[in-house]
Amino acid sequence: MPLTNDLKSFETPQIPTTGNLAYEYDPDGSAWTFYGQSGLSKNGTVFTWANPNAPLGNQVLFLQNYGYVETQYSFPSNGYYRFRFKAAWREGCCEKPKYIKVLVDGIEISNVELRSKNYEEYVTLPVYLTVGTHTIRLEGDNPPIGGDYTGFVDDFGIQAMDLRSFETPQIPFSGN
Repeated sequence: MPLTNDLKSFETPQIPTTGNLAYEYDPDGSAWTFYGQSGLSKNGTVFTWANPNAPLGNQVLFLQNYGYVETQYSFPSNGYYRFRFKAAWREGCCEKPKYIKVLVDGIEISNVELRSKNYEEYVTLPVYLTVGTHTIRLEGDNPPIGGDYTGFVDDFGIQAMDLRSFETPQIPFSGN
């Protein structure tokens, strides 16, 4: 069951269209706070020219090297939640592999290796969270070999999980 949230897309703020330079480090007006080498890029910029268009809208989050973003999110109830997003490495330059971490309240819950220049979906394992506000962080992570590592993220979602029983889905019984 997906939760309604304003974190799904990275369309706010709208980055001005200025050709292949339509990207911005540390933009103001987002639900996310940007740190280090992170920001937003439109489709077809010097960042995204060799990648497919954004999965949702026309902008993506970029995490270059160890750049990261954080936001506060208020969870409506105690329970298990998982995070899902679409991500791709920056094609046409840069080193591979690129890793992206998901942290909640400073605790790493996932560190995924991006597999392609095409946007693929990644899903974390469920994590138990209490009702109230928690800090969510998306962070670039790189192998310790130097170079420029950049990844793109879009279509971020939070999903509440019901892990109380093994009753669903119903498995047909065909026993003796």
